[in-house]
Amino acid sequence: MRKILIIDDDENLAFAIQKRFENLGFEVASAAEGRLGVELVEKMRPDLVILDLNLPDVDGLDICRYLRRRTSIPVVMLTGRAEDNDTIIGLEIGADDYITKPFNLNELAARVRAVLRRADPESIEAVVATTSSARPAAVATPEQEPRNMTAAGLEMDLDAKRLWVDGVEVQLTPTEFKLLQTLLVNRGKVVSTENLLKAAWGYEGNDTHLVEVHIGNLRSKIEKNSRRPERVKTVRGFGYRVDTDGGGKNG
Repeated sequence: MRKILIIDDDENLAFAIQKRFENLGFEVASAAEGRLGVELVEKMRPDLVILDLNLPDVDGLDICRYLRRRTSIPVVMLTGRAEDNDTIIGLEIGADDYITKPFNLNELAARVRAVLRRADPESIEAVVATTSSARPAAVATPEQEPRNMTAAGLEMDLDAKRLWVDGVEVQLTPTEFKLLQTLLVNRGKVVSTENLLKAAWGYEGNDTHLVEVHIGNLRSKIEKNSRRPERVKTVRGFGYRVDTDGGGKNG
């Protein structure tokens, strides 16, 4: 049984979230304070943490930093506004997703399931973007997806969930791995923000904010200079692209 920990001082909201996920078959615990939440993380080792950024005793961002330093447990943040600076910082320090209040419990459940799928060692379907909204996106089947991919000095082993950059292994979060996997499967083609959301987060939308921050995190790990990326390139107005050649040792 999957285990979820809710860290939120709004007891009514936490109760509603807990009941929703218990009805879906999850084991759920909750904490109204940040320190208690950290203790429960150590005790129950949840599969995912739902974390409110505004807590009475400890800054939610500090909890997120703690979790990311010591564990790989996925984090979904609850935040007041998507444009809050805290939301950006939370994504930059490793939160997997966020949802703004007020929200629908069904949407939260969908987000949580998508994050849990990313954390599992399973492949994704590749989504090839188009440069015109009038053309449908082409979707590669799992059978078409190679198990090992190389491009631009990158080597990815899908089965082992490992990545090497110029021969040196680099650790990625599940979200970063899914994003790069999608770009590598479709190397040489532009992948739109919408299709990256669908492939990596599992839902429809155009949340450029969410994608941009995670692409920035990815670039900081695989680029020589993240401000002048050679591997994951921005195609303004359309999305992102990894070229078949370029970047890497031969730049």
